[in-house]
Amino acid sequence: MKKILFFLMAVVVLSSGCTAKKIDIINRQSLEFTVVDREQIPPELLSIINERKTEEFSMTYSLEGYLYIAVGYGTKDTGGYSISVDELCETDTSIIIDTTLIGPKSGEPVNKMATYPYVVVKLEFRDKNVIFE
Repeated sequence: MKKILFFLMAVVVLSSGCTAKKIDIINRQSLEFTVVDREQIPPELLSIINERKTEEFSMTYSLEGYLYIAVGYGTKDTGGYSISVDELCETDTSIIIDTTLIGPKSGEPVNKMATYPYVVVKLEFRDKNVIFE
């Protein structure tokens, strides 16, 4: 009897989690954003990025009615990397950002020194949790 009760509780918990995820996927709305040039990143945020850039990171920063979302991919041995923002959207409860690191093309001449690829996006402030996918 205990095994059956445990199994039923597990099914309820797992199915309720799946339902919530499906709702978030259905209710996603794209957000307008700007990719921020290095020169336009707020100095305090840039300082934090410089402290963390050797390791992968993801963070948020808010200032003067804007939300900045930063994603970094750590130290790379060469230049030639870029980052695409594949999705930036919101649900009823969260903001979701999905980025991809794009490496140098085969045969492309690259700088032979360490680089620290990261991207910072700026959007109107929203008081929601950010999910990094």
